[in-house]
Amino acid sequence: MPCRLIIDDESLFDYFSKNYFTDKKVSKPKIIIKILKNSGGYTITSTPKIITLDVKGKRIARLFNIVDWTVRIVIHYNLVKYKIIFIHCSSFVDNGNVYAFAGFSGKGKSTAIGNFPKRMVVGDDILVLKKVGKSFVAFQSPFEKKKVKPMDHLKAPIKKIFFLNWAKDLFQESIGPIDAVSLLLRDGIMRRIPEVKFDLYPSLTIDLIKSVSFKKLSFPKKFSYRYFLQRYG
Repeated sequence: MPCRLIIDDESLFDYFSKNYFTDKKVSKPKIIIKILKNSGGYTITSTPKIITLDVKGKRIARLFNIVDWTVRIVIHYNLVKYKIIFIHCSSFVDNGNVYAFAGFSGKGKSTAIGNFPKRMVVGDDILVLKKVGKSFVAFQSPFEKKKVKPMDHLKAPIKKIFFLNWAKDLFQESIGPIDAVSLLLRDGIMRRIPEVKFDLYPSLTIDLIKSVSFKKLSFPKKFSYRYFLQRYG
């Protein structure tokens, strides 16, 4: 689903060029996002869903980070109609299935995925899920391709989503559908901003919970990925 960014600020353009996967051959983007510099930051506008947001920040690094996340959210908002959702998580693939580690910042998403070989790591930030029939298929996010091994042909079913907590020992607990909905919709898992209303989130989230296994996973900083897969894969 190609997206075109139109940026009038050279420094911000360089930031996106370094951090995003780009393909200059795409001629007919489905989504167009304009990022135009203003006196206090940037104005971000998107089509076909018309959204206009002003993003401000005092420190350049922090401002660029805010713009980055806002662009991802706006892209997400435009993709919901295609039954595509983003999950803020780290993820890996094993035997044709994708698994995700979700949780708030500091809960160990990056630490958990660090126990897996690089060849298995799908991403450390965002996983793209598309509803196909009654199931969801996982794709590697273009936001990940400069940080992990590119998996251009990945199109695999998502099998489990683990919500993480720190512990001395590795163990899994069941999680009910109501708790799963609550965790998925809270900020930090599916990123949101007040100006953007995800009107299709509830139905897609319910469908996701019907088709994917959700678990709570308590884990130490270091564990054997082989042992993990034997027990919980």
